[in-house]
Amino acid sequence: MRAPTLAGLSLIVLLAGAAQGQPRGDYDRGSEPYFVDRPEIILFDRPNFQGKSRRWTDDITDLSDKDFNDKAQSVRVRGRWRVCSDSDNRGHCEFLTRDVADLRSLGLDRTVSSFSYVGRRPEPPPPLAPPPPAPVYPAQGDSLQGWTVGLFLKPARDGAPLPPSPEAADVYCRRAGYGGALYADYSAPALRDLVCRR
Repeated sequence: MRAPTLAGLSLIVLLAGAAQGQPRGDYDRGSEPYFVDRPEIILFDRPNFQGKSRRWTDDITDLSDKDFNDKAQSVRVRGRWRVCSDSDNRGHCEFLTRDVADLRSLGLDRTVSSFSYVGRRPEPPPPLAPPPPAPVYPAQGDSLQGWTVGLFLKPARDGAPLPPSPEAADVYCRRAGYGGALYADYSAPALRDLVCRR
């Protein structure tokens, strides 16, 4: 017996896949919740998405209240919807995750009376974090304190002025909760106009 050719193997695989069949009606892509950003369902009173149409984004338990009961012949969907022939999601029901150009293929032609969204709705975005509180450092002398720097006009320790040196400026800034001195006026007899960085 000759070994099958590559083309023969491809044909065998194709036929085997066809024999296994597709999900019922091929309108439901599995039992897992189907995620979309904005779920919607649009019913049309003619096949092929023609005629009068109505659009919804949430469940409807009775279409007779919406003047569209037993009228739909085609449907467009975004997300996963359960469409039923009776009110309150009863009767003959089908799960849809794609458009159906002719509801006769599902046995729902002119019988749709209710539907519900059964996919997973997107999670709401987390609330914005509150802004961090303004920095609070010990007020030593006249000072202005911002998010990234602090200005100390006449820095002092225990009421006494500081010597005009970079070392004294750094120590003062670190004790005030900053990272170090960025600028200071060292020309006067005492340290002044000290800018500390965060």
